[in-house]
Order: sequence, then structure tokens, then C-alpha cells
Amino acid sequence: MVRTKILRRLWTDRADVYVSEQTTDPGTGRTIQCERKLYYAIPCRVSFRRGIEAMGMIRDVHDAAMEAVQAVRLFLAPDVVIPPGSRIVVRRGDGQELCFWRSGVPAIFEGHQEIRMEREERFV
Repeated sequence: MVRTKILRRLWTDRADVYVSEQTTDPGTGRTIQCERKLYYAIPCRVSFRRGIEAMGMIRDVHDAAMEAVQAVRLFLAPDVVIPPGSRIVVRRGDGQELCFWRSGVPAIFEGHQEIRMEREERFV
């Protein structure tokens, strides 16, 4: 319990979580995709790893060159349920806003959970 309290002091970032849902457009009757905010300002912490530290995450780019992929993890309370595939917008303590999508399946531990995320290309 004490370790959990210490860990939570590091969560200086805030996250908004969005999920994609299908709904019916009342005007046309067609099924459309829309985004709904599931959580607002959840205390969290973003962790980045690059290069070799990204645990060998490398992908082939145009069969010519290799590009190192940045590994990003979100740390937050274990009781927050974030569905895989969610879009997550993180506001850092310094005011910087980072957008991620395709969140992974959370690894849940006693005092926290870790969620792998991918940087949203249109905001990079």
C-alpha cells in the first residue's frame, strides 16, 4: 500500500480516454462511427523508450531501411478500465499534449497498470 502511494506521486500527467462506437445517424438512419470520451483527466505517467531500449521493436520500412520504433507505456491506477484500441490524449505537467491510439491490453499489477500505446501519426 505504501509503495502504491509513492508510485502515484509520480503520476503528474493527465489522460483523456476516447472509445470508438457505432451509432445510428438520426437523419439518414445509417450506421456511423463516432468517438465518445470515456474518462477525463485521469492521473497517469507516460514512459518512453527509444532505440535499443525499445526492446528490439523494429519494423521494416520500404524494404530498404530499418526504423526503430518508440515504445510508449502509460502508467495509471489498476481500477481504471481502458478498452484495447482506445485513443488516449495525455497532457504532460509542462503543458505538452500527446495523442496516442491503438492502446494495447493492459498489464495489471497490484498498485498500477501499464498500457502500451502507439503515437497517433497525424499529431507527430
